[in-house]
This record gives sequence, structure tokens and C-alpha cells, in this order.
Amino acid sequence: METLFAKEEKMTRQVSFSKIRNEMMRGFRDRMNLSESTEDVRKFYAEAMQALFSQLIGRDEPVNYGDVRLEPNSDSGYEIAESIRRRPLFTSAWNESDLPNIVEDFSQVALNRFRHLAGNPSRTRAKIHHTDGKR
Repeated sequence: METLFAKEEKMTRQVSFSKIRNEMMRGFRDRMNLSESTEDVRKFYAEAMQALFSQLIGRDEPVNYGDVRLEPNSDSGYEIAESIRRRPLFTSAWNESDLPNIVEDFSQVALNRFRHLAGNPSRTRAKIHHTDGKR
């Protein structure tokens, strides 16, 4: 018969990276709001993910630009390179922390902006580069 203490020992402790998320999210949202094209959104997303993953798992090997990229047509909305997914630090961070939720949060912000810009690019450009009429 298993004791309550034995059950508690088997439970894993979940690590939270929410402090890092909160520090990065404000600047990320600002950059998303300034993006003028879907390519800007992809670029800003890749840069943010490179910074995030470098802080979390980039101690032994650097995380490269584009190792985590926005993929609007995929189910998750993002893709993590195999070279990252093979790393033991990534595996433990992904399985034992809130990292999946954090990546999901950043992805949703980027996907919303991406869809907005992709919906009507000529109208978006006209608003950004306003030249007609009064100012």
C-alpha cells in the first residue's frame, strides 16, 4: 500500500518562467503593434523566441534566429526546430514548466496581428503611410 508521503515524492515540481514572460511581453506587444507587414510579425516573433529560449535553454548551445518560428497554417501556430527539441534542457523545461503556455501566449499575440495584416494589406498600408487629406 502506497502512503500519502510516497505519492507526494512522486509529484514533480513545476517551474514557472512567468517572470521572464511578463518582462518580455510588453515590449513584444509594442513591436507587434508597430509591425507593418506579415513579414515584420514573423521577424519580431522569431527574435522574441530566440531571446526567450536563449535565456532558458541556451547555456550550452546558442539558440539561433528562426529555431522557433511562426507558422500560421499549423495547428499550434508555431514550429520549434528539431535541434531545439532534442536538447535535454528543452525537454525538461517543456515538460516541467509553464513554457508551453508562454510560447502559446506569444504565438497568439503574433497570430492575431498576422491575421489582421494578412486580411487587407492594402488598407493597412494606406493607414500606416497616410498621404492623402488633412493630417
